[in-house]
Amino acid sequence: MNTRTATFSPLPTGARARVRSQWQLQPAKVARVARHRGLLCVGQACAEPPSSYSKPRWTNASQCLSDHWKILKQLPSIMGAYVGPAAVDPSLGEKIMLSVNSHNDCPFCTSLHGELARMAGIDEDERSCLLEGEKGGTTSEDADTESTLKEKEDPALPYARTFAATNGQVPEEAEAEMATAYGPEKAASVTALCWFLYWGSLGGNTINALRARFAGTGPKDSSFSSRVFEVAFFAYYGVLFGTIHCISLLFGKLPTVPKGVSAAIGVVLCVCAGVFIFPVGMFGGLWSALTDPNFA
Repeated sequence: MNTRTATFSPLPTGARARVRSQWQLQPAKVARVARHRGLLCVGQACAEPPSSYSKPRWTNASQCLSDHWKILKQLPSIMGAYVGPAAVDPSLGEKIMLSVNSHNDCPFCTSLHGELARMAGIDEDERSCLLEGEKGGTTSEDADTESTLKEKEDPALPYARTFAATNGQVPEEAEAEMATAYGPEKAASVTALCWFLYWGSLGGNTINALRARFAGTGPKDSSFSSRVFEVAFFAYYGVLFGTIHCISLLFGKLPTVPKGVSAAIGVVLCVCAGVFIFPVGMFGGLWSALTDPNFA
């Protein structure tokens, strides 16, 4: 897969040199809960257009189609991450989602998976820490919390952050470590969940890029073709992401639920997303076969 330097905001200085070790166990950097109370407020998170748009998103049809083909191939594994012998515990699954979104910073995903994580039994402090990911600072009074998180952090979480930071181009050593930690089947489920949130977060950010333009805070350096693509993407996906926003509001009223209910919600989300992903992914497969010499 080619690196998309024109599409995604570059990694911070020095991060590229560290990315191969980023998958190893690291403590979640802890921020004050107050910094994320706004993010965890569902209505605010989705309703307010972002102030600027350097967030990871799709900017042209070619990249979007290529990624949809890859995500389409992951749909069986995404479903298997919720039900079946390779299913991931719902609380871990939501931690993976929030860890990917700590890099991609999609308000739709923050709202939906913030509520799903709460329903799966993850408390507000930990949700905030997961959302902060690699971006947060640590105060002295947070030191005990950070130490606790370091001891209990699952290896899937730094893997998920690295997945997001590298746009799915995770080092082979990380893949091998995941297979050792979980076994090949469950490691594939973890990767599939990363792809699922990758699709949702880039899609949500693409939707919000157009919304931000109308608010006067959209990307300033995009071409006319990029703007046309955003309109087309919004026309196709706008209803789905609007529904996600409404579902997030509904989930905000629900209490903690049993694991079986969380898994069932994941299955429904996978099916609903798959309805939209499938036609674009099939066309993306044809497009990739015609344009990509490394197509597989």
